[in-house]
Amino acid sequence: KQNETLEKINVFGQYILHKGIVALADMLKSNTTLKTLDAGSCHAYLDSSPFPDTQPGIALGEALKVNESLRELCLTNFGFSTEDTICLSEGLQVNTSLEKLNLYENAIG
Repeated sequence: KQNETLEKINVFGQYILHKGIVALADMLKSNTTLKTLDAGSCHAYLDSSPFPDTQPGIALGEALKVNESLRELCLTNFGFSTEDTICLSEGLQVNTSLEKLNLYENAIG
């Protein structure tokens, strides 16, 4: 059963492994009520994954392509790789709902 009331998830500063961030991204693909996701400083990259399909940035980029409810996304101090950043930007190109994106303290560039 899908949650139809939750509008905000804040996991800021929690130690979440790759698969946890990927699970959040998968949830975003079908969720229609969530407006805010704060996953800043989650240290998702401290546990490196050998499987490219479990990279958080890639999963979040794919989720942004289809999610139509998310308005705010905080990914401060997330540790994006160049590939993650590219995938995230591809998702942003087609996303029409996101209004605020915080990527502070990421070494992008």
